[in-house]
Amino acid sequence: MKRQHWIALGLVMATWLAYGSVTQNAFIRLDDPDYITTNPHVLGGLSGEGVAWAFNVGATGNWHPVTWFSHMLDVSLWGLAPGAHHAVNLALHAASAVLLFFLLRGMTGAEGCSAFVAAVFAVHPLHVESVAWAAERKDVLSTLLGFVAIASWSAWTKRGGPARYAAALAAFAASLAAKPMFVTLPFLLLLLDHWPLRRGLRMLEKVPFLALSIGSCIVTVIAQGRGKAMTRLADLPLDERLANAASAFLSYLGKALWPSGLSVFYPHPFGGAPALAVLGGSVAFVAGTVAALAWRRRLPWLTTGWLWWVGMLVPVIGIVQVGGQSMADRYTYVPLVGLSIVVAWGAGELLGTRWERLGWGLSLAAIAAWIAVTRAQVALWKDDETLFRHALAVTEANYLAHFRVGADAWDAGRADEAIAHYARAVELAPDYPAAHNNYGGVLLAVGRVDEAIVELKEAVRGQPDVGESYINLAGALLKKGRVDEAIPYLREGVRLRPDLPDMRRLLDQLVQSRAGK
Repeated sequence: MKRQHWIALGLVMATWLAYGSVTQNAFIRLDDPDYITTNPHVLGGLSGEGVAWAFNVGATGNWHPVTWFSHMLDVSLWGLAPGAHHAVNLALHAASAVLLFFLLRGMTGAEGCSAFVAAVFAVHPLHVESVAWAAERKDVLSTLLGFVAIASWSAWTKRGGPARYAAALAAFAASLAAKPMFVTLPFLLLLLDHWPLRRGLRMLEKVPFLALSIGSCIVTVIAQGRGKAMTRLADLPLDERLANAASAFLSYLGKALWPSGLSVFYPHPFGGAPALAVLGGSVAFVAGTVAALAWRRRLPWLTTGWLWWVGMLVPVIGIVQVGGQSMADRYTYVPLVGLSIVVAWGAGELLGTRWERLGWGLSLAAIAAWIAVTRAQVALWKDDETLFRHALAVTEANYLAHFRVGADAWDAGRADEAIAHYARAVELAPDYPAAHNNYGGVLLAVGRVDEAIVELKEAVRGQPDVGESYINLAGALLKKGRVDEAIPYLREGVRLRPDLPDMRRLLDQLVQSRAGK
């Protein structure tokens, strides 16, 4: 085999070495039920009815029919065997790493630097979340399709032909329909025009790609609005968003270079990010961007690499806030390619051919270290409790981790521990209705009914469209003999949960008993 094929094989082996144990992991409770394990449309497998539903705008606060097709196909092939679902994620990730290598090698001719960038993509610990989380199929799938789009477009720039251009557009559309992470692709193509293709900035040919990006943005905003996933400016002002964006930018840089303290969830610092982190992130962003623009002729790889990193982070940096996180490891999945380009070609510039062996030695040492950290990180995703206990250990004020650990403790029969974690969750996030509901349910189960009523009323206030909270509150009121007060809550709960016939019968009995008095 040629050396390039040995490198590709090495990338696959390194990916397996880093992630192979993921096939032994279970599903987790965060998003996996909505995407796979309790989603009736996905559980029906790939079917005409399921395909039609997949185009629904707003399911889980997103529009990604290609991702739904993928999950449905998995269920058709493997059922609910978690190892098989994880194996598909891993295979998609390995394919992306290999494609990235050939893509960069073909555009730059620099085999060693291209191999390093692809290896970083393959084994860096920041990518564990995207690969080891079954619900993040959208990340690995959209990325592979995005790389296919770039490869097809690159082939078109060299050899022309409408078929290659159409293939690039089709792959891009499919990538956006898996997850809109590549919405900045027209910008990336302009960067690649600058370097490594050195063909000048050609705007007109990017217009169809830009039209797809704009369409994807519109659909995404509608979907997130329907799913109530987007935080309003009234709840999180622009200055706080910008402060968190600067702080997150610095954290992403730090974790890219030294990936420690990784967590499935980083709570948003509502009320203000640390001033030093905001200052550090702002300085790093401005200094890097100024250098990238100022040295665009002398160091064109710096311009493309740094602006790839910055440009791909912009849609997910938190200026448009979705969810309660301040940042997320998965958001670096594609952006990290740009930073890796800066490191690879920067090291080549500094070391030159004289110190090439030193560069290879340092690269291999870094890759080996990242593989070890990634293996340890993958092990944390083996089940819900392990993952969220780790999150508690490496983050502060993590209300979601307390909530999840509380749920696992309750399932294991550790009521006191569950109560302690739920109490901490509602203390940290008083506007988190799911925590109030679970906390109230546990308090009700252990006989602390008055306290349960207080929590369940908060749950109903916070999520008035969730039937379980109404039913739990009605049950607590009934235990106190407050039947007339319980009936309206039970009626609303039954309306929202028509799949609970026992609750319907209970409501009818209560109404009849009150009417007979």
